[in-house]
Amino acid sequence: MKKTLAIILALVMAVTMFAGCGGVSTGAPDAQAPAEGGLKLEGKNIDTEPVKMAYIPVSTAGATTEISQYAADDIMLKYPNVEITFFDAGYDPTQQASIVSQCIAQDYDAIIMECTDDVAMNPLVTEAENAGVVVITTNMACSAVHTAYLSNYSYDAGWLIGQLVVEDIGTEGNVILLDCPAGMTAGTLHGKGFQDYIEQNSNLQLIDYANIDGFSTENANTAMRDMLTKHDKIDAVYGMSDDIAMGAIQAIEAAGRGDEGILVYGSEGMPNAITAIRDGSMKATAWSDRYSLLSLAFNIALLHIDAGINGAALGYTETPSVSLPFQPVTSDNVETMVPRVRYAALQD
Repeated sequence: MKKTLAIILALVMAVTMFAGCGGVSTGAPDAQAPAEGGLKLEGKNIDTEPVKMAYIPVSTAGATTEISQYAADDIMLKYPNVEITFFDAGYDPTQQASIVSQCIAQDYDAIIMECTDDVAMNPLVTEAENAGVVVITTNMACSAVHTAYLSNYSYDAGWLIGQLVVEDIGTEGNVILLDCPAGMTAGTLHGKGFQDYIEQNSNLQLIDYANIDGFSTENANTAMRDMLTKHDKIDAVYGMSDDIAMGAIQAIEAAGRGDEGILVYGSEGMPNAITAIRDGSMKATAWSDRYSLLSLAFNIALLHIDAGINGAALGYTETPSVSLPFQPVTSDNVETMVPRVRYAALQD
């Protein structure tokens, strides 16, 4: 297992980088050895033995899959015996549960996933860990204890956008929040971060709120159209994903209210948001470095597979977590951010 030390060193460096920007926490009673009487696993030589990892985001339909694939391809280039398979949960907890069950039955070594629903996924995450699978969640967590949770901390994104809104429109005005699907609000905290900031630092009024199913641009468009009929004065809209924000922009323009100065904000830094910021239709977004996050997740999984440990074997009482804050993308810095977001369609 000659690469174990290299993986550990890479992990330490990555965690140090993330900790410097965000935070690291662990509920491990002893990170050096399995808990007494606990699950016993056998390690794999990741240089010579086949390793199967599943990546299960809430959906593979979005533009972020391009970046996720870059991260997976780079890992598989370094470790030719590693196979990383992408699965599409289609925003459906039932479908995601079925995929996880299949991965357990097919002896996958690791599952890296965004949880579509906390309650639905908890039993399967526990089942996978007890079966010896390394389970790592990213961005959308579940409360069942597992090997690691990595996030571009969504609360920070909402807080950051709240700051930008107050800077842009002042401390008085009417704002709307288009939030994540209702079943994800426990683990996806953009909306809470946004509300907390404006409540603590301004007199802005949250005049309307909606959960947008499937992070859908169409559903956001529909919700925003209804809100535009109810409210004559709107100063800002926060869509907690860029697709949701784009739906709001479409609705505002279709309603003939594009000249009212309604500022629209998003999150993630996807190509549609970068283009919209460039042309002035979106005010700002909060960028998350998905490539670095997933690279770290895959490397942590390899470390655990190589050492023959997971959260269940180590007797974790809480899921260790690492977080990295979001960064703003505005008209002031959009051109310098284009290379960093990595999307091929945006590059010159």
